[in-house]
Amino acid sequence: MKKLFLLVFCCLFMLSGSVFADGVTFNFVGDPGSLTLEVYNSNNENITYDDAVSQYGIDRYLELYYASQNVYFYNGNEISYEEYVVGHASEVADETAEGYQDEGIRVHNTDEVIKAIDDIFTSYKNGLYHLVYSTEEYNNIDFEAIENHIADEYLSPIEQNAYKYEEYGIRQPLKYFPNYNETEMIIDGMTLKITEDENSKLERFVEEFDKYFVGKSDYEKILGVYIYLSNNTVYVEDTGYTNFVDGLVSPYDVLLEGRSVCIGMATTFQYLMESLGIESYIIDVVSNVDEDEKLYSTIHTYNAVRLDNKWYIIDIPNSNSFDGFLLGKNSANYRAEDFAYAGIEINEQGYLDEYPDATREFSFDYDSIDKLIADIKGENTQERVEDETPIEEEDDTDFLAFVLLGLILVVVFLVIIIFTRKKRA
Repeated sequence: MKKLFLLVFCCLFMLSGSVFADGVTFNFVGDPGSLTLEVYNSNNENITYDDAVSQYGIDRYLELYYASQNVYFYNGNEISYEEYVVGHASEVADETAEGYQDEGIRVHNTDEVIKAIDDIFTSYKNGLYHLVYSTEEYNNIDFEAIENHIADEYLSPIEQNAYKYEEYGIRQPLKYFPNYNETEMIIDGMTLKITEDENSKLERFVEEFDKYFVGKSDYEKILGVYIYLSNNTVYVEDTGYTNFVDGLVSPYDVLLEGRSVCIGMATTFQYLMESLGIESYIIDVVSNVDEDEKLYSTIHTYNAVRLDNKWYIIDIPNSNSFDGFLLGKNSANYRAEDFAYAGIEINEQGYLDEYPDATREFSFDYDSIDKLIADIKGENTQERVEDETPIEEEDDTDFLAFVLLGLILVVVFLVIIIFTRKKRA
């Protein structure tokens, strides 16, 4: 619309050598091929082109009609058509990126696209990011090189369903390349599962929590983690979520908030097993893969853990029981193909079937752990501040003043009545 507006006014005022647009007047100065624009505001004051841009929103790249032809300008100086096409497209991309606010990233070439992707996926950034480039820049960006980089660094094989924490804990694994067109590439940064602050607090907690397992056997470590997670986490019904940070799927949600879904329990178990030096995997039960529609979904997530050179299933339940503890392949609801990618074979029997007398108890100082969590989350500090805040004594001065004022008014009122009656008499 702005370009049409300029063109119409250009034609109307061509004889005067002036163009009116958006509150300013342009005067053409010089000869065709080296024209410049003088800019005047509504008060007929000569202003700089920068002022026209900042105060009136004039574009830096303009296409105007002068001397029976289209003329192209940048910052008020005539340029070639080729320069205008490239520059105007870049200006449009700048405005588009700015319109996306914090989730818009302006990129100009292949290296900048790759750098932006790395920044999103190697940092704690959460959002749907738009990598914006101009239509001219699009033709020079090497998207094959970008896809190769994504495949090497971030893309998980479509058949992969077994993960270590590093592959699964910070972000949900990518299964498909990002969508892109001639103006932008969209990077789904909503896959972030834990924030930087949450991760820092989690590390502080686990550093203390691991002390309960010093000198313990591998069985005791697995047992203790299983008992703690099943006793201290409330399952929250998964009603769907837009981004994973809000989905209760991280070890922070489990260990410091006490809430989770199955993904969070499995991820937390994996996190603690790796911290304690025990080999294990997160196992996704894949329910649907549609490469055409780019759909990849799972219906359940649990763990496989290695103990005494045998692999068992850990599926922490939403009740305090051993129903999911060190299960064998003879247990129901677990498919052999779920372990194919990891290349492991689940033991025929469950551990407690083979060793029914194995201990099922592990001791924690739950009060100390609760205090640790409160301290990490800052709740103890807040309580201390509240407890130590002196209770202000009630100030009776204002009350006495009101009482005294009331008595004075009553006395004055009585005097007036008595005086009035005497006067009438």
